[in-house]
Amino acid sequence: KSWLDWFNSVKPEVPKEFPSQAAGLRAFKRMLILQALRPDRLQSAMELFVGENLGVQSSNIGSLDLRQLSQETSERTPIMFIVTPGSDPSAILEQEADQILGPGNYRQIAMGQGQAENAIRMLNEAANEGTWLCLQNVHLVVSWLPVVEKILHSIQPQSSFRLWMTTDPHPRFPPILLQQSVKVTFEAPPGLKRNLLNAYSLWTPEFVSKMNQGRSQLLFVLAWFHAIVQERRTYLPQGWTKFHEFSYADLRSTAEIISTTFTSDNPKWETLHGLLDNAIYGGRIDNIYDQRILRACLKMYFRSDNIHIGGSQARPLPNTKGILVPNSTSHSDFLSVIKQLPEVDAPSLLGLPPNIERVLQQTNSAKIANQLKTMETADVKLAGWDRERMSAQLKPVISLWQNLVNNPKVLKAPKGSDDASLPVDSFIVMEAQDAHKLVRLVHVTIEAVSRVLKGVDLLTTSVQSAATCLASGTVLDEWSDQWEGPETLALWLEAVVKKKLAIDSWLELQKSGNSLSAPISPSWLLNPQIFLNALRQQTARMTKVAVDELTLACVWGEGSRSQLGSVTCVLQGLVLQGALFSGGYLAEAKFDTPSVVPLPSCTIAFIPSREDDSSSTSMVELPVYERTDRSKFLMRLRMSCKVNEQDRWILCGAAIFISAD
Repeated sequence: KSWLDWFNSVKPEVPKEFPSQAAGLRAFKRMLILQALRPDRLQSAMELFVGENLGVQSSNIGSLDLRQLSQETSERTPIMFIVTPGSDPSAILEQEADQILGPGNYRQIAMGQGQAENAIRMLNEAANEGTWLCLQNVHLVVSWLPVVEKILHSIQPQSSFRLWMTTDPHPRFPPILLQQSVKVTFEAPPGLKRNLLNAYSLWTPEFVSKMNQGRSQLLFVLAWFHAIVQERRTYLPQGWTKFHEFSYADLRSTAEIISTTFTSDNPKWETLHGLLDNAIYGGRIDNIYDQRILRACLKMYFRSDNIHIGGSQARPLPNTKGILVPNSTSHSDFLSVIKQLPEVDAPSLLGLPPNIERVLQQTNSAKIANQLKTMETADVKLAGWDRERMSAQLKPVISLWQNLVNNPKVLKAPKGSDDASLPVDSFIVMEAQDAHKLVRLVHVTIEAVSRVLKGVDLLTTSVQSAATCLASGTVLDEWSDQWEGPETLALWLEAVVKKKLAIDSWLELQKSGNSLSAPISPSWLLNPQIFLNALRQQTARMTKVAVDELTLACVWGEGSRSQLGSVTCVLQGLVLQGALFSGGYLAEAKFDTPSVVPLPSCTIAFIPSREDDSSSTSMVELPVYERTDRSKFLMRLRMSCKVNEQDRWILCGAAIFISAD
């Protein structure tokens, strides 16, 4: 019971939360227990471990003071910003230069093809005049950067001259210039409050107060919206499925549009939505489900009842507790509202569920684990071939595989029905053959490595390469080319065997002509997308309806197959992230809700498009992914929700996965 209480605790990483049986465990062993049983708190455990062992009180970094940085460096020391996607220090640099040197003493140039001569001319001019120069995106011209080194050695710059550079990380950056420079990492400001403060530090009081109150309020809504879409990137892949490079340029472009176009007290919302959706922010998005999130945000924030126009009182901003847009044109009034915001954002402020912290910690922990694995892989490759050392490293892998293949069914060749004329039957036979080939490939490789380690066979280049890869705990490329599963080797091997046995069991049903009679889990399959295509083709053949006129429909729960026609399939093992499914409707996840929750069985079928009711306001389409990192889209399924609440579930990042692994 003490371990169960620990498992259910809010902060299981805290030493006092561990049961008395774990009192003697060191911090690292406690962290390993958390990795196995509560991976959703592993990041907190790692931060605690670093704090205890390195004496670091906080992993948070203070804000950058450019004035102090410019004073601490000399005119001969370049300052290099290593930027992250979506971050751009140029606007802040220009503002700081205006304050220190006066307006007109800052210049910048975006590097690229054909800009070398202009950059050299501007560099010499800035050095002679004592102004600031920023060379942007120098990672695009790394072969040219030695020229900058020579110029810096040959010129006699004014004491006020500073050379700034921005770059993405690059493996071939000139080492001498890198050593001479002061390196500064630059990221978009974390947190809604700091993001808004950053926007209003770049907007002058004159710019904010220009024209009318409607425009000033709309600028505040824009800054809020910009902060929301940026902060959602913290919660990948649920906030957004991938990192989109929203930047200050998007904020500036939209502010200019508002200044030149929306001058009345009745803004043209549809025009603004279209520009932001199709050109500015939406132009950076290449995923239809992220595009849905952007459109939901646009509808939520850019609307008349969020600002005071036409004598009407504005409502509080969405997902806030009473925060109103100031009915003012004063820069200080807007800053006053911003400064009242908390330093740490609640996920609900971004439209995300309370339990998303679990998803975030698991994602970040997995990244750190992969980085550590990469370092380990490098050590293994550098160590070369040593039979005794390699035998010790590979013993767990070889033992695991031998235990898995002790079941005689694992290596047994499949035997399907001779009559596999229907598309689904043909798919099952081919899937069973593919699974057998993959298992045989793995078995032959591991056996070859084992025989060399025992001294039975001679070492070859291919065996050495395979052994090195296995020793580092990674899946061989030729294996993952057949099926891209878990990145951890042990989990991948177990999953492959599990799939082989499940597909063989399905093959037995196919022999008796009952391929679709029993529920199946898409996680059994190596190629679930091909199965859906086969089901669609079989439906078209049996219903005499063209394939392109069929659309996927579903019903949740037991005993519902007859509602969808004759060619149906029951899916099981699906899990939901971002919400609960209670009483046949989507419901809000709680703080202690697991990162994914099981769903009831789902009956799917392809029906004629004319029979599909896609306009229902009480249904929302959720994406179904093969993996929890949302990298492999499979299909979309509809789920019931309360009327007109579709955007709520879109914003919370609700999605379905074929398994929790």
